[in-house]
Amino acid sequence: MYLKRLTTGCVIAAILYWAYHISSPSISLLNSSDSEIIQASISLSDNKLSFGALEDGEDKELSYSLLSGSGEYTYYFRLSNNIVLTGKCGNFKSFEISKRVIFLVSDKKVISQNSNGEPLNCESSQV
Repeated sequence: MYLKRLTTGCVIAAILYWAYHISSPSISLLNSSDSEIIQASISLSDNKLSFGALEDGEDKELSYSLLSGSGEYTYYFRLSNNIVLTGKCGNFKSFEISKRVIFLVSDKKVISQNSNGEPLNCESSQV
């Protein structure tokens, strides 16, 4: 009897975790520059997503909280060729269930693509 309840509890917890993961918004970062991204982060109002280093052609995806507030995505990308791209691009708000955003980084610019596949050229500052 105890084993049956324990198994049922574990199954329910796994299902809830999977449902939360699927419903959480996420950001994918794709490095299409000719250099390694040695530091990459995208900030939200109450959260900072650190992607770490990405080789040319590599991509990573990170999820963030449904309770992220609202505002603009603020990004910071440091490339191995001493280029730093910073700026703000795209908007977010709380409870955007399953939202998927892609940031594409090249040597000179950043492009964001929202869940609908619409591209947005980001205004980047080079430091």
